[in-house]
Parts: sequence; structure tokens; C-alpha cells
Amino acid sequence: MKKTLLAIGAVLALTNVDAQYFTEDWTTPQTWSILQGPADLDTNNWGIGTTAAFASQGNMAISASWDPNPQPNGTPLTPDNYLISPNIDLSAVTGNVTLSFKVGSPESTASNFYQEFISVYVLNSVNDIATASPVHAAALAGGEQMYTFNYDISSMAGQDTVLLVFRHHNCTDENFIVLDDINVENAAGINEAITEASVFPNPANEVLNIVTTEELAEVRIMTMDGKVAFISATSNVNVADLKSGMYLYEAITVSGKVARGNFVKN
Repeated sequence: MKKTLLAIGAVLALTNVDAQYFTEDWTTPQTWSILQGPADLDTNNWGIGTTAAFASQGNMAISASWDPNPQPNGTPLTPDNYLISPNIDLSAVTGNVTLSFKVGSPESTASNFYQEFISVYVLNSVNDIATASPVHAAALAGGEQMYTFNYDISSMAGQDTVLLVFRHHNCTDENFIVLDDINVENAAGINEAITEASVFPNPANEVLNIVTTEELAEVRIMTMDGKVAFISATSNVNVADLKSGMYLYEAITVSGKVARGNFVKN
């Protein structure tokens, strides 16, 4: 079942240096669509609202994995909720393009009900979801805070049909996830925060350990041409199924800092 959120506005495509090609902070929402995936066993989906835990953020997109009714224990939900952006026209764009967004949970880390899971796709068509690799796929690393993520999506430069898809899934009986401050812009306008990583053993046979000074949110393993092989939510990355050769890694901390490098799989 496909629905459309109440929204006004249009996509703005710019070509100047340090340009913003698309932005959404839900103050005056653009025309997004919502779709229930096959794993969804309830009728809930993404909506727009506010929450006391992040009052300063104002309106945000919200998707729940738990319904507080009936009281006192509520009802666990099984979300497979897709939030799909309006079309972003990047046909006149050349050079680097970056996607950034914020996600968070109102639950405290101590409550252990913050582990909402979200996957993020950058596609030419919603029909590509079944076969596409997400640019981000991870559970939240903690509660009562917003996490910022930045991704290079320069492969979409020059294309006239680009969609962002935010999928809340792979979790149940937590509370809800919030999504805000989505931007697609020239990467020259982003000062990406860099962190250092220790990687061992290198070469690796079965497990590649990646250690950073901050807690990791996810690790992306990529082929040398930049294609994502898989995404890991743990710093002890199982690489046993990779073919022998050289690979790239991208380690992203919970605060959005990034460490990049390469390793050899024996």
C-alpha cells in the first residue's frame, strides 16, 4: 500500500559551487511517499511530528517499532517502512555530491530500547530496492542523541532521476526512530570529520579488526572500484567469504567521523 505525506514545495536543483541540490528539515515538507514493505505486519508507517527528547529539532520524520497502546504494556510493531523522497534532478551536476542526514532515538541507552535499525538507499527507481546495496545499514549505537552521517554519492552526478529511500526495519519492540536534516549537496561544502583507525591483521583471512578512538556505527567493505561488498555493524568484520585480493574499508563512528584505508584478503 502506497500513501503520500501531506507536503508542499518542489525539488530545487542548483549548479553553483558548494550548492545544495536537495534539503529537507520537515519545516515545510516536500512531497515524500511512504510504502509498506513485505515484512511489515502492522499498519503504521512514517509520519511527521515532534518529540520532547529532541524539541530543538522541531518537526522530524518518525517511524515506530512499538505502540504504547493498549496500556500498560503497549504493542510491539514489526516495521518495514519506506520513506521515499521526491525526485532529485542532478543532470546538470558535475563533481562530488554528498548525502548527509541525522537519525536518533528518544530512548536512553540504559533503557536498551534504542536499537532502531535503518537502511538508506540512493536509487534511480524504487524498483531497484530489491537488488540495490544500501549506503547505510545499521542499528542506532545509543539513545537520547542524534547521529549525523555523511556519504559520498558522486556516482549519481549527471543523472536526472535520483531518489533517497529511508527504510526502518529489522527491529521490533524498541520505541521509534527520528530522521531529520537531510541534505544532498556539493561535497566541497562539507567539512568531513576524519578519524584514525587501527586495522589488523592485514592481510586478513577470516576476521578484520578495526579499532577507532570513538565507538563505531558501521564499517563498509568495498571493492577497489568503490562498489560496496557489504556493510558490518561490528568492528570485528567477518571477511571469510571475500575472494582473495585488495579491498577498501570505510569505518564510520557514531558521531559521523570517517576513517578510510585498504586491506588485503588472503
